[in-house]
Amino acid sequence: FVGCGPTIAEAEAKAEAALSSVSGEYDARHDIGKPETIERKVNHMRDVLTEREMD
Repeated sequence: FVGCGPTIAEAEAKAEAALSSVSGEYDARHDIGKPETIERKVNHMRDVLTEREMD
């Protein structure tokens, strides 16, 4: 499922709500769209770009 919305938080909430309607076995990543995940990835890319500038 992909949630769409004016903010990442709203899109993530819509995707999670859609997942709640599914029964049976499936794998899903619940970390995508979470503020902590986005912040971690932004920080990682900032580090990568900083290291690249130093080379």
